[in-house]
Amino acid sequence: MARSPRFTDQQQAILATKNCSVAVSAGAGCGKTFVLTQRFIGYLRGSTGRADPLASIVAITFTDRAAREMRHRVRLACEAELRECAPEHVTYWLAVLRGLDGARITTIHAFCSNLLRRFAVEAALDPTFAQLDVSFGDTYVRRAVRQSLCRLLETDDVDATQLVIRFGFEGVESLLQQLLNGIQTVDRSSLDGMSHEDLARSWRTVWQDECLPCLVEEFRESDVACRVVELLQEHEPSHPAMRQRRALLLETLTAEPIDPSPELLQSIRKAAQVQGGGGKSAWIDESVYEDVKTAFESLRKQIKDLLEKIEEADADATAAAALALTAHRVARTVADDYAQRKRNEARVDFDDLLCLSRDLLRDDAGVRRRAVSGIDLLMVDEFQDTDPVQAELVRLLCGDQLVNGRLFLVGDAKQSIYRFRKADPRVFAALRNDLPAAGRLPLTTNFRSQPAILRFVNYTFAPEMPEYEPLVPIDERQHSPEPSVEFLFSSSEEKDENAEARRRREARWIALRIKALLADETPRIRDLATGELRPVRPGDVAILFRALSNVHLYEQALSEQSLEYYLAGGRAFFAQQEVYDIAHLCRWLEDPADELSLAGALRSPLFGLTDDTLLLLKPERSASFHDGLRRPPSLPDTQAAQVRRTARILDELRAKKDFLGIAELLTLAIERTGYDAALLCEHLGPRKLANLRKLIGLARSLDAAGPVTLNEFVFRLNEAVREQDKEELAATHPEVANVLRLMTIHQSKGLEFSVVILADMDWRRRGGDGRACYDRSLGPIFPIPDDEDGRLPHLGLLIHRHQQSREEEAEQTRLFYVAATRARDHLILSAGLEHDGKPRSPWLQLLARRFDLLAGLPALDPYLGSVDGTVKSPTELPTVLVHREEPKIPTGAKKPRGKQVRLQQLRELVSQTPVAELPPLIGRIEPKHSERDEFTISEICVADRVLNANSFKRKRERAVPRPADALDVEPLDDSARRIGILTHSVLEQIDFARTAGAADESVSSLVERAALSMFGDVDPKLRRTAVDKIAALLESSLAQELKNAKRLHREIGFRLRRDRPTVGRPAELIGTIDCLYEDELGWHILDYKTTDSPAESVSDAIQQYRLQILAYALAVEKLIGRPPTSLRIVRLGPPVEMHAVAADRDTLDGASRRIDAAMMALRGR
Repeated sequence: MARSPRFTDQQQAILATKNCSVAVSAGAGCGKTFVLTQRFIGYLRGSTGRADPLASIVAITFTDRAAREMRHRVRLACEAELRECAPEHVTYWLAVLRGLDGARITTIHAFCSNLLRRFAVEAALDPTFAQLDVSFGDTYVRRAVRQSLCRLLETDDVDATQLVIRFGFEGVESLLQQLLNGIQTVDRSSLDGMSHEDLARSWRTVWQDECLPCLVEEFRESDVACRVVELLQEHEPSHPAMRQRRALLLETLTAEPIDPSPELLQSIRKAAQVQGGGGKSAWIDESVYEDVKTAFESLRKQIKDLLEKIEEADADATAAAALALTAHRVARTVADDYAQRKRNEARVDFDDLLCLSRDLLRDDAGVRRRAVSGIDLLMVDEFQDTDPVQAELVRLLCGDQLVNGRLFLVGDAKQSIYRFRKADPRVFAALRNDLPAAGRLPLTTNFRSQPAILRFVNYTFAPEMPEYEPLVPIDERQHSPEPSVEFLFSSSEEKDENAEARRRREARWIALRIKALLADETPRIRDLATGELRPVRPGDVAILFRALSNVHLYEQALSEQSLEYYLAGGRAFFAQQEVYDIAHLCRWLEDPADELSLAGALRSPLFGLTDDTLLLLKPERSASFHDGLRRPPSLPDTQAAQVRRTARILDELRAKKDFLGIAELLTLAIERTGYDAALLCEHLGPRKLANLRKLIGLARSLDAAGPVTLNEFVFRLNEAVREQDKEELAATHPEVANVLRLMTIHQSKGLEFSVVILADMDWRRRGGDGRACYDRSLGPIFPIPDDEDGRLPHLGLLIHRHQQSREEEAEQTRLFYVAATRARDHLILSAGLEHDGKPRSPWLQLLARRFDLLAGLPALDPYLGSVDGTVKSPTELPTVLVHREEPKIPTGAKKPRGKQVRLQQLRELVSQTPVAELPPLIGRIEPKHSERDEFTISEICVADRVLNANSFKRKRERAVPRPADALDVEPLDDSARRIGILTHSVLEQIDFARTAGAADESVSSLVERAALSMFGDVDPKLRRTAVDKIAALLESSLAQELKNAKRLHREIGFRLRRDRPTVGRPAELIGTIDCLYEDELGWHILDYKTTDSPAESVSDAIQQYRLQILAYALAVEKLIGRPPTSLRIVRLGPPVEMHAVAADRDTLDGASRRIDAAMMALRGR
């Protein structure tokens, strides 16, 4: 058995617990992947007597990257077991390693996809279903919703009509798209039979039992109420009226719980005023009076807001409930149409994978029994990021073994940050609580961060998170110098400074602080390879953002300081100008009457025409730009040439748009226009070029998924641009480059960095986004626009917004926690504050409750012992460095790299640069002929001819030549090559049953289309030659043979493996057979030749081609198990000549030996 790794006490307890299911609460950086891997290996160790133990384990991860990481770690652990296991177990571990690629270590969506394909019949699905493309999936939904809504309106559906009257067509379209996103995850049947009175009553119940008590409790525990109680308990006024008010306020604000009646709240509001209470003289001094007065004002405002909510809740909500049920009925119909459309097209989306799997396992006992019977151990990672449907799937897969050892899950409620994907940390808590106490285990020993970082994290978040488990460093020694935490809060005295100016200032501070860190030689980073400290490098630093909406301001500041960076993601891909440029071109190619799109393409870097030129091309409204390009007016020579070039390119693209795939068409457009080079000359050129390549990649993905017309691509692109679909920007650097990294906190999940800078911390809290959704307890929820009668009371929306506000606040705290725990050695918190320095965001407000933001000291006095329950001694308090002014770069700092050179200056600079020899590492790399394992049939034939001419020995003295060097023959000229390509291309399309050509088109038309598609254009004489050769074949007896063939295959690629001893190491022969067909006599091979040879050299030419067609015969023999009946070299005329080649055993064996000899010769042996 392999030596077991060293485990902490917590890890040992987790791995030793096997008599019940286990739910591990794993803190950040505490080695949860290691524990998962060891549990996986532990199961395999105990299954050495089983034939296929991997078939009984299912490991579900949150991302594909996590699945790859876990599979890699399991493989390394299995290899360790194999090296040190007992001899009788070697075969077992070898089998495990061989089967590891097929092990079920996967994401939940991939697991569900496999489940649905396995039980496709029971799920009523096509087993070859395709998953909706992520980038354009929203476009597919929008089109489906629009078609369903139009159908409902055309049939005078009352509900749909009512919604359109209230919301407008586009408003209903948007509403239904949002409701469609959640309708699968709720119980529709409970709403189907509900009246609007019933729904309104259910809202009222939730308000009275849950929402109102929560609002009142929040009011009692608010900072404002606590401040009033603190002031009144510390100071007693002298005036009788004020003393009476003080007594009332203290009694009501400290009561548990507070009576939520409006009368009591009004009495509190009335008591919270200083007027009529003796004025300043009633208090010990004027400062106390002012503090009390300010606190009372804030309290009255808070009570006023609470009373307004209570008043709104008391209004009649039946009208809003009726409208909600109307929307539900329409959404239900649209959802059914959408589901049927997906079923007809054999498509599923991400929600389908989960919901259909859940329904299948829940409703079909037979499927559930068969699916569950093959699982002995179900492992789930990142369970805090699962949603209720996923949790239900886990319960179904565990069945009656839920608590008895089948389940092993790992999660951390503190790191649940995917609420926008319906993740709910309560799901983790609920399932964990269902397991026995012995299986609810913690994992809090942190392997990532230094003690100073963990002291800050524990002190900051312990009071803010329920059931917080402090992180404990594996090494209690602080290696790098302290402080390891910095507050980088820039401020300005300008009162009218806007948010962009504050962010620009903050971004400059960040860039300067990074530059100072890079220039500082102080060792502060633990090298993971050596364990020694070293100075900061660019690749150590990650700047994390809550969102990338304003990241361009930070990019600009980094660029100004010559700091290279890598931006991971970004959600504005479809808003980039380069995407607009391509969209303009595609729109015009699809619709030549779209003058606006053509104008956009012409003035873009695609063609670079000036506005003055555009005006000359279209002097009148009735004129068209395209006509102007074809018949340009008098222009300066440079512009005239540019216009002529533009016209040629557009004509070529229009001619080829129906014959090329989308990606191929876009690539052609870029090649012809030099658009990629033009983008590099612009600001953020590398980013724009990366986005362009990504757009082509998306087009290539669409091409690969199935035939996509330009019209379909234009529609999807238009919708994505119009709706600004959330597609990430392309990256400009490899992720592993030694540059700064910029990313969102969500993207940093699961990663760690030596230096973390959390930027833009003083972001502003926004109100609800007004999106519609399905709430599990409230039904369909959405804002209702005002009508002529004013605002419609909506109790359901009021409850929902309150619930969402609480959940959002809790998740923002968790997001802050995740960001802080990414840091290994150094953490910098950054914000651009307003002139008064007051925190506005929840993050800074949380920080202000724990620290003095100006001094960096904890908000307590450790010398007097006033520490809260999270700190047991002053040594546990964090130390923080506060920057009060713009960071300075130390004297003697390393100079940044030179500035980038503009493309226009490159020629001059290159001409002035002295010539130097290339370094050896980037010189020409000579090919290793002896290690070749692939050969084309053309190479083999050339080498064979050289050998037969007895000249190879002389030739090989100069490192085995390439075929073109080995023969003293002239290569085919371009005309002959084009004729051959055209002829072969058209013969591949010809329908010999209809000799006029495929789809009743003439041979001439087919040749013209092929020429245009492959070469842009071809000399008419060459096209005529190709037409004559094809026509001669169609008029020959061979055409009749092909017409009567049972089976006919053309342009068949093959790879013939050669592993005979005479070859040495195995190799493959690669080639393409022109024509293979079967008739009553057997299989026949045809090899077309289009070159015209003099009569006296025809026999020599045929001899040259014999080995080639014999190689084809060997490949066919390998395929069908016997030699083909006949081999013919067909020389296309006119007239057509056919030359038979014998295919007997001796001839084929001789050809095989010649092929082997040619391979050895090409290898230089």
